Amino acid sequence: MAIQNLRSSTANKRPDPLGLTEGQLAVNYEASSPALFFSDDANNLVKIGPVHVGVVPPNASPAGMPGNSVGEIWLDTFSTPAAIRVYDGTTWQSLVSGAGDSIRIGTAKTPASATDTGVQGEICWDADFIYVCVATDTWKRTALSTW
Repeated sequence: MAIQNLRSSTANKRPDPLGLTEGQLAVNYEASSPALFFSDDANNLVKIGPVHVGVVPPNASPAGMPGNSVGEIWLDTFSTPAAIRVYDGTTWQSLVSGAGDSIRIGTAKTPASATDTGVQGEICWDADFIYVCVATDTWKRTALSTW
């Protein structure tokens, strides 16, 4: 028996994950908030792209299921410069934003030691240092000072 997929052309409409059967997809094809959705095995709603671009977060005025999917991405064009934000299940976390001549790394993070867990290329900061992970679980840091 074929599974009937759900479709909507209503802005910001998201399906209730409890209303989706296993393997069923829901599609919103409205131009300002297009998306493809499914329900995971824990009955959480999962959004599969595209990245939402705008001055307000996606689903700020829901027509269907309220809330956002963990890992959902938003390019916040209200911020100057624009910021990339990811929903962590509670709030939108700022990742990196950039404006041609600079970048902004959202939240301070202090590795516990020079051998703390890390992936090569990670960069983080706190009030005293900038940290760079130069190899798996290998951090280097440089002190910050006023000038």
